[in-house]
Amino acid sequence: MKSFTKSRWFVVIGVLLIFGVTAWLLYERYSPIDYSKEEEPFCSMAMPLKEATGSMIMDGGSVTLWIVDRKNEKFQLDFRYDHSSPWAPYTAAYYGRKFMGFVSETSLKNPERARIVCIRLLEDYGSDEYAGDAVDSLRRGSRWEVDGVQHKFSRWIDQWR
Repeated sequence: MKSFTKSRWFVVIGVLLIFGVTAWLLYERYSPIDYSKEEEPFCSMAMPLKEATGSMIMDGGSVTLWIVDRKNEKFQLDFRYDHSSPWAPYTAAYYGRKFMGFVSETSLKNPERARIVCIRLLEDYGSDEYAGDAVDSLRRGSRWEVDGVQHKFSRWIDQWR
């Protein structure tokens, strides 16, 4: 009889743990972001945005975002895909203030936080189907790879050609 009671407690604790983790993940995903407290360029964007779109770069998974704020100021953010790190593929992020061929780019201090903020911006203000592709890529790495295996295999094939 005691073993039945202990197993019941394990089930109750397991269910509560699953419920708690699920609630935390949902809260984290849908909690409001105060853009004025984020790093540059997010704190200088005039909300609401007029346009937000993104595109995958055909280097294996890098993502570029183009954002136009309420004052028609244009921002470009680049998330470079790191092929050596399959668990954290976006280890560097950069931004500039012009589209295509901007003069200078600045490295973001916290690329992981910038990735989360950009996902939210694209979900809230995304203006075309490419924004959804960029969100998918930023959310789980490159959609063209399965845990980096496809890229490593194709690189290996290219070496032997």
